[in-house]
Amino acid sequence: MTIGLRGPTNLFGHPTDELISELDVELSQWDMQLSEPVTKVAFGHFPLSFTAATETGKRLEDLFAKHSISTYLCGHLHTKFGRNLQRHHIQLSPTSKYFQQYFQLNAHDIAISNNEKQFCSSDNSSIKEFWEWEMGDWRKSRIMRIIAIDEGHASFVDVDYKMMSWPLDNTSITIPTIIVPTFPLDSRMMQRMSSLVAQECRFNNLSIHGSIRALVFSANSIISVKAKLYDSISGKLDLAMEMKMMKHSDSIERGDLYIANWDWKMFMDPSPNRYWLQIEAVEDSGKHAYSQIRPFSVNLKAAPLKWTWQEFWVMGCHWSSLYQPLLWFIFVFLLALLLVPKLLIFYVGNENQFNRWASNILNCKGFGNFLFKIPSWIMLEASRNRPIWWSQLLHLFYLIFFPWFHGQVLVKDSRNGYMSHKGWTVILPEFMIPQSGIGVPDVLVIVLPHLYLVVFPLLCVVSSLAAEKVACQMHYLLKSEKKEVEVLVKRTVDTRASEDCVTPNSQLNDPKPLSPKVDNVNINRLSTLFSEHYAKACTASCIHCNRWIRKALIGVCFLILWSHWKQSKALVYAYGAKAVLSSPGFVWPVPLLLALAVWKTKDLNYISNA
Repeated sequence: MTIGLRGPTNLFGHPTDELISELDVELSQWDMQLSEPVTKVAFGHFPLSFTAATETGKRLEDLFAKHSISTYLCGHLHTKFGRNLQRHHIQLSPTSKYFQQYFQLNAHDIAISNNEKQFCSSDNSSIKEFWEWEMGDWRKSRIMRIIAIDEGHASFVDVDYKMMSWPLDNTSITIPTIIVPTFPLDSRMMQRMSSLVAQECRFNNLSIHGSIRALVFSANSIISVKAKLYDSISGKLDLAMEMKMMKHSDSIERGDLYIANWDWKMFMDPSPNRYWLQIEAVEDSGKHAYSQIRPFSVNLKAAPLKWTWQEFWVMGCHWSSLYQPLLWFIFVFLLALLLVPKLLIFYVGNENQFNRWASNILNCKGFGNFLFKIPSWIMLEASRNRPIWWSQLLHLFYLIFFPWFHGQVLVKDSRNGYMSHKGWTVILPEFMIPQSGIGVPDVLVIVLPHLYLVVFPLLCVVSSLAAEKVACQMHYLLKSEKKEVEVLVKRTVDTRASEDCVTPNSQLNDPKPLSPKVDNVNINRLSTLFSEHYAKACTASCIHCNRWIRKALIGVCFLILWSHWKQSKALVYAYGAKAVLSSPGFVWPVPLLLALAVWKTKDLNYISNA
């Protein structure tokens, strides 16, 4: 596509097969540099969790792992969802690859076996891994990243210029001293498998362990640099060693390299985060600058790097792979909620048999009532309300088979297209016939929130309104019948008491049965509509006369309308008011269905006392 889509359906990167082939050829040239290994760093805009596969199913992460790049630097999300947007990619087996295409629970891909030497017998080139590091943006966040490569290992530090004090006249801006430790490596950010195998299998050059190294960038003169090593075995950071670092004679102009020799074997420990490193630099003005303290492991063990929930949603979930499973799961689930209760009622057939069967569902006590029994009864009662049930079913089938809305889809073109869960369909400038499936999986930003946050709650609240009407209807019915029976019984007892006054003593021990009219008045009426047990079960779900449950459900209706209004407003702003508002399948069914449910469940049809 030569013209991009309008937001919000431009969330994903869409590499082509041609781009994958070009990158493969370019990276293969550097793989052949056997005499001097090359550290490869790739740059891109989109994170890999928001990068779709090509037309033939090829993925960028497979290409990067194939050539064992060091790191992939990307943007797009920047720091909107957290400062810890890093992810480690590794490919060891088809099983792990299967799960990788959907999600990853933390920044480190898989747990490493304790038997690391199992990898020594295999070819070291079979280890495919790389890091993905999201970068903060300069335009809004004023964050700059400095990356250093030391003996093939990449390290970085982020500098936040928003935290600095900027004078109003801009004449004396103070640029801070920046320190980038390059060795020992941060145990949270190193190449997990290749570094470990190199250590355990003695592939690594142990001479690189012999010194602590750091780059120092400063606009002022540096008079001393110290390396401070801390031990956390006591539960707090205790200073274990402090040593002076010397400036390397071959330092480049953009930064000075400082080195301190140390006995690295003293710090060998199986724990990846027992020892911590911090570099301190002192300027000629007496000002002290510090690097961010970080764990290290000379054993090259990886320390855990955990995500927050927000970071997991944007980095750990591969949304291009998850879209279709999540889409069809909610479609099938919603259809099952509508069709299964209807089939059960059709199977039961007889009204009294259904009442007895439904009463068994509701009469079970315990927490299981609220997890399964009560929702089952709600969906059964909702399926008996034909206008509500058919409206929901038609709405769902429309969302599956027909376009959702129309709108101006292209950034620099006024032509309209229509969107469904299958993507956009539009006539592109380079084609003369409509092109479908454009913007997949980008449309998930509209489709999934609408289905999960609007359509599913809509079905639940509409069904609950229908069931609440039945429960309250039975409450009124039993209440009126109880009063009628009490009055008739009282009258009969009074009549028999007056008759007993003139009856011979021999007949006092032979009481007369109650009038058949009194015995059967309640049973005849209830058997016409509901079984007695089912009616009692229904009243257990209704809290008396003022229908506060209905009022609460109407409050939920307003929340659903508010969520739907926010999404519709965003689409109107993005794709044009006239096109979106004139589309019958997206904007209007939700408020109309809610209005229909509220209207159909407003009045109670119960037998009066007259």
